Amino acid sequence: MHNLKFDPSTREGSQIIRLFNRIKDDIEDTDGWNGGDVVDVLCEWFKDLGIDVDADAIGSGPDEPTAAVTDARDRFTTGILTRKAQFAAALSRPARRR
Repeated sequence: MHNLKFDPSTREGSQIIRLFNRIKDDIEDTDGWNGGDVVDVLCEWFKDLGIDVDADAIGSGPDEPTAAVTDARDRFTTGILTRKAQFAAALSRPARRR
């Protein structure tokens, strides 16, 4: 019995199921899950999704922020550094007497 940890009704979920079923249908009918055969099916699946397995790694994954996230983070960091510099400058000025 399967205990899916993803939503099979999404495009991504249906692609995962398609890959699993392809492996089950194409490979398990023979002598079981041979590593080379699994890699062949996986490479074909990537090709169907438009991924070139011979190309460089694809960016913007979960560990790589998108440009929008990077820009927002840079603006936030710049703002903090600017405020820190302003605060340091204010502290270095002589105190006003009342």
